[in-house]
Amino acid sequence: MSNINFIKKNKLLVIYTFLLGLITYAVKLFSFGYGMDTLNFITLQDTYLMHWIEIGRPGMYLFKKYITSQYMNIYIANFCFVFFLCITSLVICNIASIKLGDEQGNQFSEQLRLFIIPSLFITAPLFVQQAYFVLQNIEFSFSMLLVTFTVLLFVMKINNKIGFRLLAIFSLTIAFSCYQSFIIYYIGLLIFVAFLEVHKSWQNGRQTGLINLFKKYCSPIFDMFIAFAGYEIFSKVMLYTFHLKASSYLGGQILWGKKAFSTTLKLTLVSIKNTLLTGFSYSFNVALLIGLIGLVIIWITQYVVKRNNECIFFILLMGLFLDTFFFNILLGNTPASRALVPSYCLVVAIVFFICSLYIKKNALLILLEVLVFLIAGKQIFLTTNLIQADQVRFYQDQAMISRIETQLDTMNVNPNDTKLMLVGYHNNVTPLNIQDDLVGESMFEFGDFTGNTSAMTENIVFLMNQGGYNIRAVNNEEFNKEFRKTRKMRTFPQKNSIMKHGNIVIIKLS
Repeated sequence: MSNINFIKKNKLLVIYTFLLGLITYAVKLFSFGYGMDTLNFITLQDTYLMHWIEIGRPGMYLFKKYITSQYMNIYIANFCFVFFLCITSLVICNIASIKLGDEQGNQFSEQLRLFIIPSLFITAPLFVQQAYFVLQNIEFSFSMLLVTFTVLLFVMKINNKIGFRLLAIFSLTIAFSCYQSFIIYYIGLLIFVAFLEVHKSWQNGRQTGLINLFKKYCSPIFDMFIAFAGYEIFSKVMLYTFHLKASSYLGGQILWGKKAFSTTLKLTLVSIKNTLLTGFSYSFNVALLIGLIGLVIIWITQYVVKRNNECIFFILLMGLFLDTFFFNILLGNTPASRALVPSYCLVVAIVFFICSLYIKKNALLILLEVLVFLIAGKQIFLTTNLIQADQVRFYQDQAMISRIETQLDTMNVNPNDTKLMLVGYHNNVTPLNIQDDLVGESMFEFGDFTGNTSAMTENIVFLMNQGGYNIRAVNNEEFNKEFRKTRKMRTFPQKNSIMKHGNIVIIKLS
């Protein structure tokens, strides 16, 4: 089925996908709020571009420097994120449709199965954790689409032509250089395609040979290794070109070898357990566990009992599990939830889709579809809650900054010859403010965990500068010196107070 025929036969799916994207991310589309990283990029562009090279994302550097522009257009960034997310979902559906052949697209019940993918993929709350980093929205979502597109080329069997083969490798190299987790996402897509192939054989009463299946997937796996090697070379060349050193951003989080093996193994298992055995959090939910249990039941009833390809199905099931929790296993601990984007979101969608393929009774299929739409509805609420909460956080920070500027004006402070020093924290605790990971965290709280005691002050000053109030921040040395001096003089400001020492204004936050 060509891509055009797929769109023609699934017009309702296309409309549903984009409508779902609009409903889920409407608040994001018309919000101009941003947080850490985006704030630093707007203020210190060249420094932050170098930071991307140091942490192994040279593709981000090239995109921002030469393609998507260094001007931070928040509206376009958010729009592209939603648009590419919806397109990616449709490409995944197209992959499934092509792989299953005539089985899909003839009956309404068969077409309805495709609605499972956007319902669970697009609405996943975990995407908000990534979309918080507005400065990466275009590059991240486009790279996700590139990876999905390369799998589509493989499924369409046109990647064996040299031109398309090179295009696939180039696309993967670019995507990996923007976000390393796309390697895990790519493997997840290949496992999904293999599941579809095994199901097709089951449907036709045939056995799928393990060796034959492996041979078919040698090509895309080989492309992945070539692309990864290209990414590594590209990354090292960029480090050498700009005389930079690789950051320990990821390596520093790995616990294996730093703690006792038994301790690290226990932390890994607890991390996986907590991700699976959860209700509906703002990162993960019980849907993954339900879907995996469904696949285990299918494996036992349709393969083990009937002695039909049970080994291959089990290998794919274990591969999907390991792919989902790759970072948990790699780090030996609980990774930042955003590290599992987009692989976790993909797996939740495809496990339910695969389960639906083995259900032949309409009553059971309808029950599954109802369950999927209930989970999707819950995810929409969670996702929109997070997006709204972060917008509320941004406006609360702006209101607090306005209060500070008003107080400084009342004291006749000239911002051009004054430095600002903030002590303590200000927590925006309101019923509308939800905090999960970095989403919803006030910039009046975020900062000094880096070891830079003036980091929070610098963040707030950046926000003030962008609003037109041109005051400067004390540096780390000045902060520590002033902190010790005020302590020694017993003049350390009380809560909600402002005092001035020379050209430094100290504000004690509540």
